[in-house]
Amino acid sequence: MSLTNALRAVLALACVGCGAHAAPPRELQVHVTDEAGQPLASVPIRLDGVAAIRTRLDGAARISLAGERPAPVRVDVACPTGSVAPEPVTVARLAPEPAPDVIALSFTCRPALRTVVVVARVEGARGATLHADGEALATVAEDGTLHAVLRRPAASVVSLAIGDAAEAVSTSALVRRIRVSDGDEIVLIDQPMAGHPSQTTTHGAP
Repeated sequence: MSLTNALRAVLALACVGCGAHAAPPRELQVHVTDEAGQPLASVPIRLDGVAAIRTRLDGAARISLAGERPAPVRVDVACPTGSVAPEPVTVARLAPEPAPDVIALSFTCRPALRTVVVVARVEGARGATLHADGEALATVAEDGTLHAVLRRPAASVVSLAIGDAAEAVSTSALVRRIRVSDGDEIVLIDQPMAGHPSQTTTHGAP
């Protein structure tokens, strides 16, 4: 082999993989807010269930996904007490073309309990009691009106009954079953005491 050919062979071996490059690690830009859009500070950001960093006062955090494991990583947040955390998000650690090397994620911590305001005007029920799942909440006033507030998880079903202690579970009581929406709401009851069958309704936030 001539010197020229030998040199070409060495250069060819040295350049094996010259055109290839490892995919760069991705960076996460995470933003955590409450339901009203206000930033939440000091919220732990977890990677595969392990706390990696906490959000700043502006509710944001930056995390590099650099590491030896190329496997996807699950990202979630540990919302404050009294809040429900959103579903985790799974992302790839590396950024194959044409995927961006910076990933922006937004998480919203929603209240665990929703406020339900019950406003009623019930004919023929003066002095009767409003029960929610068997718990006495308020009494119908002289003018037949009633106002009560309860707190329940979203999607739960609450049985409201207006009657005395005995009638609250009887067919003669005015019964309304509501499915709590994922938002504060007002439930209006405006009907006579008797002659209306039980019903299940879903009310939206006002």
